[in-house]
Amino acid sequence: MRRYVRRRFISGMIILWGLLLAFSGMGVAPCFAAHRPSFALNENCCFWMVSVEAGQTVSFSRRLEAGTRYRLFVMSDSYSTELSVSVIDPLGTAIARSDNSPRETLLRFTPSATGTYLLRLTVNKARGATRCSALLLPEQGDWKTAHFHWSDALKQIQQLFALLEERGLSVELPSHGVCMVGGFVPVGRAVEFGSLTLDSANYLWAAVGDSRVRSLQMTLQRDDRDASKGGGRGKPLALCAATQTGTYTPSVTLWDADAEVFVIVAILKLNR
Repeated sequence: MRRYVRRRFISGMIILWGLLLAFSGMGVAPCFAAHRPSFALNENCCFWMVSVEAGQTVSFSRRLEAGTRYRLFVMSDSYSTELSVSVIDPLGTAIARSDNSPRETLLRFTPSATGTYLLRLTVNKARGATRCSALLLPEQGDWKTAHFHWSDALKQIQQLFALLEERGLSVELPSHGVCMVGGFVPVGRAVEFGSLTLDSANYLWAAVGDSRVRSLQMTLQRDDRDASKGGGRGKPLALCAATQTGTYTPSVTLWDADAEVFVIVAILKLNR
């Protein structure tokens, strides 16, 4: 069993590493304020990818349960040469801290109190902008299967990138700030993935689930204006365009599934 879990874990890391490498040479320009690098994650969100530069710190807030053991795995692309990760409790004390690592690190920790914690990532040294990803999973229940579904959703993201390329759409991940977020979505209930403020460039929001997804819909709310929708019943993925400056809040609704599934929302910049 341990060997099987390790193989599944390595498989997921290989997929993630491929995604990071695929975009590592795509327009990683000097840092600019494309959108905010920090935002609050809801309790369904446990995966994210960000693009940051050397010396920058990115923090995500997440509610954690007392007595639950968590594992936080962080991985970066080849531009990173030294990164560190820490978990900060509501009182501002670090309950877990990694050593400086060139590209990847794993933290295992158990909060002593239920509350909102900060998951803090610092890129100490890097050759330009670097993209980092993190996966947070509680070590309870069938967490090994949860890891499998995360890996499966990454495969679907890979296939989406290939599909967009086949259709003549040139896209790249943002060169600063959040690129992807993800987590488990229950059937029949809309789940928000946080709010991001985008610049005036053209963006394409994509929502893709693991292979168990048969129908999902993404609603993209901009400020207080009317929301746009992508996907729907019978469609396993959703796309929404964002062409104007504003604060966008994506939410995903899942249909036709036997259980909650892992969904990844990706932000892609359209090249003209």
